[in-house]
Amino acid sequence: MSKTQGETTHVVHPFCRLLTDRGWMLSNINPGEFTDSMPDKHACHTDYGERWIEFKIWKGIHSNQLSTSSVQKKRFPKLMANGMKIWCIIAVDLRGEANYKLRLHLYKKLFKPPNGDMMFTKHLWSLLK
Repeated sequence: MSKTQGETTHVVHPFCRLLTDRGWMLSNINPGEFTDSMPDKHACHTDYGERWIEFKIWKGIHSNQLSTSSVQKKRFPKLMANGMKIWCIIAVDLRGEANYKLRLHLYKKLFKPPNGDMMFTKHLWSLLK
């Protein structure tokens, strides 16, 4: 049995529950030979269109980097330059009722311009706003 990553249990699962509760259809992009350079989820909604979502766990104020793979560092900028819109959802923990308002705050980001390019800049605070 494989161990589930904190990013998955603390950020991805709670956020995806919010999305499905609001009518989004989600597709999981499993890492593999041809998909390791794709964002974590593809989400689509009849009223809002589609979103490519990459989830990251916030390492804290003293960490000025997100954990991105070498493939992501190479491919994501090229994908975005060629028209793929990527939204990055970053948090420490979205689980539980206490974090419901934070989940809603991050949900609203899906209706703003894509912020995927911020994964590769030093302006990580803008991902949290």
